[in-house]
Amino acid sequence: MRALRLALVPAAALTVMPVTADATAPAQQERIVIAQFVDRAVDYVRAYQAELTSVVAEERYTQEIRAQVPSVKGPRERTLTSEVFFMFVPGHAWMAIRDVLRVDDEPVENRFDVRKALDELSPSEVSARLKAFNARFNVGRVVRNFNEPTFGLLVLDDRHRESFDFSRARRQSGDDPSRVRLAFREARQPTIIRDLDGRPAYLTGVLTMDPASGRIDDIEARVTVGPLDVTLRTEFEVDPRLDMAVPVRFTEHYTHGRAPRDGRVRGRHEEIVCEATYSNFKRFEVRAKVK
Repeated sequence: MRALRLALVPAAALTVMPVTADATAPAQQERIVIAQFVDRAVDYVRAYQAELTSVVAEERYTQEIRAQVPSVKGPRERTLTSEVFFMFVPGHAWMAIRDVLRVDDEPVENRFDVRKALDELSPSEVSARLKAFNARFNVGRVVRNFNEPTFGLLVLDDRHRESFDFSRARRQSGDDPSRVRLAFREARQPTIIRDLDGRPAYLTGVLTMDPASGRIDDIEARVTVGPLDVTLRTEFEVDPRLDMAVPVRFTEHYTHGRAPRDGRVRGRHEEIVCEATYSNFKRFEVRAKVK
């Protein structure tokens, strides 16, 4: 066997290059460029909050339980057909007020009259009532109360921007070279999401944007809340009738607890996948005060 020889380099042969301002220039320039991208995205979202408000769309929303231990009675799949009213209340948050019309192609009885309620009540009151009413249509044990297609845009909201660090995300095969991908990480409190005991839950994710206008093409947000891992992704496209970008596809992935291995059950486990698609966007009027 040939011997492996190690050679020591004489100290005199080593050259140490001093660190100069020029050596850090590329990294500093990259931070400046990323900050400019984020500024444009923030400006876009600020205008978009008013632009998307008072828009209604048709939604087809599918839910599927892919795994559940222990198994419980109830449907493992469900499809909802709804109208969704998009609204943003300054100082509060986005709301996707879902008026469920049909469940698995069966009409919903004793429906809440959303259009009438929006004329008489504040959007936040209507949203709270609808969420409680619609919760009965969710499959599985996982409670979902922030599953809205506009949720990811809160990362760029003026109230939350300073809580996030942004960096350039790695490009993927098939990416549009005219677009920019940015990774984000929530690093400071108060966080957008907290668990039931009030503890912070930190968001991470990635977004794709037009570097010139700041328009968001898609955004994916991930968070872990105790034993629950959540991934929410929204894709946007320009609607020619409204002449603006609108959410066209929203996917949710929930994993609660540890998955069984080798047939062994390791406590409670559940995996739920949901997908919503949107079409036929149009504007509606709200005569009640937004508060």
